[in-house]
Amino acid sequence: MFAIIVVGHGEFSLGLTNAAEMILGEQENMAAVPLLPIDSPQTYLEKLNKAVNPYDEFVILADLKGGTPANIASFIVKDRNCKCITGANLPMLLEMICSRMNGMTIEESISGAISMGNTGIFEINNGNILSE
Repeated sequence: MFAIIVVGHGEFSLGLTNAAEMILGEQENMAAVPLLPIDSPQTYLEKLNKAVNPYDEFVILADLKGGTPANIASFIVKDRNCKCITGANLPMLLEMICSRMNGMTIEESISGAISMGNTGIFEINNGNILSE
């Protein structure tokens, strides 16, 4: 089973993984790596390397394209031949967890997660869903 590493600014990654575990139960091979105000880029790279080190196969979910967590993750992607997906949200993480539990490959899981992340965005106004 591949690992899922969630990265993001502040407590984002912790909140996302905690929410996923609240819904789906405790997860193995999942880690949150928060970028804290005290972290330099080098310190954060060290934290991320430590988080991914136990895994041969993993995907990184990052909060923001072009943000420090995703930019630092790009070094891991180059070194470890893994994938990093930006724009992480709860539907994406839930889809990724469920797909790996069902034996899907990382590529299949990523495709499903991106689709779920995009299709899970709606505007609700006065109790009605306005956008699909």
